[in-house]
Amino acid sequence: MNWTAMAPELSTPAYLACCGVGGGFAAIGLDGDGRPLWHQTQPARAHDIIGHADLGICAVVARKPGTYVAVCDLVTGKTQVTCKAVSGHHFDGHGVFSLDGREIFATQSADRTQDGLIAVYDTRSGALLRTFPSQGTEPHELIWSEPGILAIAHGGIVNRNDPDAIDSSLVLLEAESGEVLRRWVLDDDWETLSIRHLAGLTDGGIVFAMQDQDAATDRRPLVGIATASGALSFLPIPPELQPRLDGYIGSVAADTAGRVVAATAPRGGVAMFWSVDDGRFIGRVDLPDVCGVAPGAKPGTMRLTSGHGRQLLAAVDSRNGISGLELAEMTEAGIQWDNHLARVAPGAGGLG
Repeated sequence: MNWTAMAPELSTPAYLACCGVGGGFAAIGLDGDGRPLWHQTQPARAHDIIGHADLGICAVVARKPGTYVAVCDLVTGKTQVTCKAVSGHHFDGHGVFSLDGREIFATQSADRTQDGLIAVYDTRSGALLRTFPSQGTEPHELIWSEPGILAIAHGGIVNRNDPDAIDSSLVLLEAESGEVLRRWVLDDDWETLSIRHLAGLTDGGIVFAMQDQDAATDRRPLVGIATASGALSFLPIPPELQPRLDGYIGSVAADTAGRVVAATAPRGGVAMFWSVDDGRFIGRVDLPDVCGVAPGAKPGTMRLTSGHGRQLLAAVDSRNGISGLELAEMTEAGIQWDNHLARVAPGAGGLG
């Protein structure tokens, strides 16, 4: 594909994604139909990319154990400033903008102990402004659960070869003071589960996705909801589907209405959907190596990306099932979409 011929007119992307291409790595801005608007080479493999429409910027976050976050122009993808990891720490692949877009909050872990840190950077200069403990081990994704309140998924893994030593948790922190407002930990029955990815619901609930570090099990829950009142519940997975997932959920999202939850399982090549109202499993879409998922523009729709370069728009109806529409396919460009897909919502600071 001729990258220079992508976008005859500059426009704000509707979606953002990282990918592997041509033996290297890149970040890409996509229009509403999945067509690339810009492509910017990255110095290393990135994990997630977030956008702030009002300020016209996006941020590419390095994959663990990466050491950089690149703040870029949202319309062109060109890097403006680079944020460097705190000494003795590395980025864990995720971040969020402050509501006004002037700051980035990013998860980091200590290189040796995996003790969690939230590092706050100035988006104009890239300067480190302050840090505070994430109050857990190996923080991964963080989101705004409400203005000023961060929800942080702690994977809890210090040594991936030791599944008995996982200290996973979901924590709510006051972003200004770092004060712990609430902490959820899993029962001992689920001690090998690692909470890694999050999505916010319109009612204040938080969807969390997990990965099972014990390959010998295939019946443990992998997706759950923490309600605004503090209750914790798991979403059902059909028994015949569970072994196929290989204990691995790669990403999770809620539709724009907050009524449908989607979770992707790249090892199983499947995206799954549930009703938020009653927790019922709605159905699935089979897509090899699917991992990226983000809400579509309309309620009840989800965008999916796969490591084979495919993009799919899934329309989810709790009564009539799921239909899919193939979007721009990028296999001819050798693109391998990475783990996450981000929707650029109006006024996006992470709450859109």
